[in-house]
Amino acid sequence: MNKNNAKKFVAYSLVEVESDVNKFVSEDRAHPAVEKIYDELNILISILQQIGYNPNTNIVLDNVGQEDKFKSISYHSEKLALAFALIRKPNGIAPIRIIKNIHVCDDCHVFMKFASVHIGRTIILRDLNKFHHFSGGKCSCKDHWL
Repeated sequence: MNKNNAKKFVAYSLVEVESDVNKFVSEDRAHPAVEKIYDELNILISILQQIGYNPNTNIVLDNVGQEDKFKSISYHSEKLALAFALIRKPNGIAPIRIIKNIHVCDDCHVFMKFASVHIGRTIILRDLNKFHHFSGGKCSCKDHWL
């Protein structure tokens, strides 16, 4: 990549809450509310695991242990964006809207389906090619998004 002067761009997610657009990258620690975001996300992951969500660590290509794979998959940008939206608007009825600059991964897609059941709200996730409307544990793409 260096020889060809190729650059890898950073994957990110955007979420708008109360007219403020917030940007997150995977395992982001730069946001001012980082501790609250991670606390909210860890609670949400734990609850979703109790109702059947099983993180797919097989998609992590790094040669690391299971715990590191779990951490890597748990803190993708769209999950951080969702946690932030839930902190700022925990009891809303309006859909949560997230924009992702690349394809949503399989694990995050499954995560959003489970999250839509638990929080009782629609999550709209716009990735590179589709709008995903997650509601009641289902996605509008019928799991055919790749």
